[in-house]
Amino acid sequence: MNDINYLLLQILIVILPIFIYQTLFGEKLVFQHKKKVKIYEFAFLVTTLLSSMSFPNFLTTEYRFDLRLIPITQGFLYGGPTAGWLLTAISLLYRIFLGGFSGLHHYLIVLVLYIPIVLLVSKFYKKANRKKRTSGFILLSLYPFICSSIALAILGNLTFLINSFNSQLLIHITVILTASWLTVSLLEEIRENAKMRLELQHAEKMNMLRDLTSVFAHEIRNPMQVTRGFLQVLNTPDLSQEKKNYIQISLDELDSANEIINEFLSLAKPGDGKTQIVEIGSQLTRVLNILQGYASNNNVQFQTNFSENCSVIVNPQKLNQCLINMIKNAIEAMPNGGVVTISCYQDHKHIVIEIEDQGIGMTKEQLNRLGTPFYSLKEKGTGIGLMVSYQIIHSCQGKIKVTSEKDVGTKFSILLPAY
Repeated sequence: MNDINYLLLQILIVILPIFIYQTLFGEKLVFQHKKKVKIYEFAFLVTTLLSSMSFPNFLTTEYRFDLRLIPITQGFLYGGPTAGWLLTAISLLYRIFLGGFSGLHHYLIVLVLYIPIVLLVSKFYKKANRKKRTSGFILLSLYPFICSSIALAILGNLTFLINSFNSQLLIHITVILTASWLTVSLLEEIRENAKMRLELQHAEKMNMLRDLTSVFAHEIRNPMQVTRGFLQVLNTPDLSQEKKNYIQISLDELDSANEIINEFLSLAKPGDGKTQIVEIGSQLTRVLNILQGYASNNNVQFQTNFSENCSVIVNPQKLNQCLINMIKNAIEAMPNGGVVTISCYQDHKHIVIEIEDQGIGMTKEQLNRLGTPFYSLKEKGTGIGLMVSYQIIHSCQGKIKVTSEKDVGTKFSILLPAY
């Protein structure tokens, strides 16, 4: 009975910190900086690890049962390799503190067999769907039993291994399965709720922007048209060249402001317009012809690789706007010139358009903010162009993936449903 109490305590130790974390910090940390969130999560994992090791179920004087590998696994799969290795090191140090070096060799063998598998799984874990992540986590939690059996065999303690196969072993397996299932279910639920809150916040921002845009854009455009008319009236042949230059500068700035208004209007209704079958290679060729002069002025060359039969159903004008925005950004990311590589090909059910530059690149923080309202890396940019591009692609049931490395370059991958 005492053993059962210890085992139930182990389950409580593993899941209680997750509840406390979500209750105290969950809502507040959704919109916080990722580094701050990771620090809080790591602190709770350390607490879980130390608590689990402090109240083990002793099998013998040398061997003890606890759920320390669950927070370690959680660290590797959800926190990253750094968190996982730190938790592993802490567990070793605390194990020495609790019991000295007696039985430590068994734990070291288990870690040597277990950690490489966890590292391998972690490479695919985040990309997998929820069902696969849950199954993977639970299966990983059982793998230490195999590692422990191998360790006992290596150490020549086969008698203890054979004697372990009894009802107590089944109870331990049940405890591990229960604790790991509860852990991964809670983590995935928290993760989905956080994602939904972020999407809701983004949707509210976009709805507010659309409402404001459609009202203010037209109100601002009216006095601009009047101003343009009077400037053109003032631009008479008898004016001095200096004054004509001033008028031209004013007209150019009005045109620039008008472009920004057009971007706002596109943001208000990104999905408007009729759709049709569009051959991506031909569409990209037209866009590159439009931007050829701009690229030459910036000492930038285009390198293309278009596969045949890459067709999608989109609004061609909207797609043009999106491609122009992204390729123009790629050109502007290379102040000293370079090569922009544009390619398109079919990947299963998607047509992939890739735009890759050799520019200044972006940090992870900058990547996370791409496509959000009023965020731009350009000194005079509004961020509206890229935000509109994201809206256009999403309205076509597509998605945008971005990979970047600072001072190396950036690659935008646009995925659209193939026709």
